[in-house]
Amino acid sequence: MTQKKLARALKGAAILVLLLVIAFFYLLIPEFGRELAWNTPDYAHLFWWYLGPIWACSIPILLALGYFWGICTRIGRDQSFCHENAKALDRIGSLALLDTALSLAATILLALLTPMHISFLILEVFIVMVGIVITVVCAALSRLVEKAAQIKDENDLTI
Repeated sequence: MTQKKLARALKGAAILVLLLVIAFFYLLIPEFGRELAWNTPDYAHLFWWYLGPIWACSIPILLALGYFWGICTRIGRDQSFCHENAKALDRIGSLALLDTALSLAATILLALLTPMHISFLILEVFIVMVGIVITVVCAALSRLVEKAAQIKDENDLTI
């Protein structure tokens, strides 16, 4: 697979993830919340208390997709191992950690303020695990890409 084909495939995956994030956070979750509020009127007043933090957690994901798009663009230009990609991977890892922390803080706050169904707590454990894995993988990849970029720079200087 050529660099351009790889970059196009990765950009296609990024677009698919973007569409899934939009569908999940801005269509599915609000609809689920409206249905839950309709079926259990006792929880109807909590709709916006839950929806606000959930939407806030989507912002780091969207920003990370922007950084990933930049990585894909540089891969298409045959600049896979460059300092910019290492920085972008580091930022994606930081955004994953931020999103995980936001999600955990919102869940703890909402659990203290309002009654919460056990399924939300189970989902939060899954979200935290995925967020930590993404953070660690991005940190490792960032370090490896940085080392590869340094080796590439040294080789470019060699005659």
